[in-house]
Amino acid sequence: MADDQVNQEVIQGELSAPLLTATEPVLPVNPPAPIPLPEEEEEEEQEEEEEFEEEEEEEVPPTIYEQSAQYLQYFGIQSVFFLFKLINWLTIAAETTQTITKGVVRSLQSKTYVFFKDNNYPYRLQDYKTSGPGVAPVEWYYDADKKLFLAFNLHNTSTHSISRHFDWLSGEIKYNGLVLYDISDFLEDAKWAGVAQPAPARILAAWSLHSGVVLQFREGLSLHTINKDGTESVLQLCG
Repeated sequence: MADDQVNQEVIQGELSAPLLTATEPVLPVNPPAPIPLPEEEEEEEQEEEEEFEEEEEEEVPPTIYEQSAQYLQYFGIQSVFFLFKLINWLTIAAETTQTITKGVVRSLQSKTYVFFKDNNYPYRLQDYKTSGPGVAPVEWYYDADKKLFLAFNLHNTSTHSISRHFDWLSGEIKYNGLVLYDISDFLEDAKWAGVAQPAPARILAAWSLHSGVVLQFREGLSLHTINKDGTESVLQLCG
């Protein structure tokens, strides 16, 4: 009985004793992140934008080979061959057009010829000077396109109303009585404008431009003509 009383006192003493408390503070497992200030947020956004721009600048454009591969993959080989053929055809067409244009310009420029004084040979106007120290004076201009002779003082004037046909209806070039060429068609188309018609040698020189025949002017060469009233005449071309 005495023992039971002792045990109860011991238990009551333990229950009445003060509890021990920890001397060190207990830290939380995940501490809250500090709230960023407005200036810090702006700096972070600027840094992110700069990083994004650097990534965009670092992107390398595709090479020509990569572009060609993409084109082939998208359009197919047949389309590429067709494109190459088209480009080749357009290049050839452009070169041909340029050549034709140059030829037309040269042809137009070479239509007019000049006959200098004391000279029966026709010179292309674009290739020779018609004025200057020691240059022979021009006596006739010849427009090969119109088959028109113009006296030197009528070159820059309108000659439609004053030009006339030659008086000859027909003409033949003979050598010692042998007919070499008939120039009647040329004489029918040719015209002249001036005080007097050109010399026979210059008329034949103009005919040579159209026929491609260069005559050798020597003794025995003559021009036989028949005028509108039927009169025949013989013009010696040499001597």
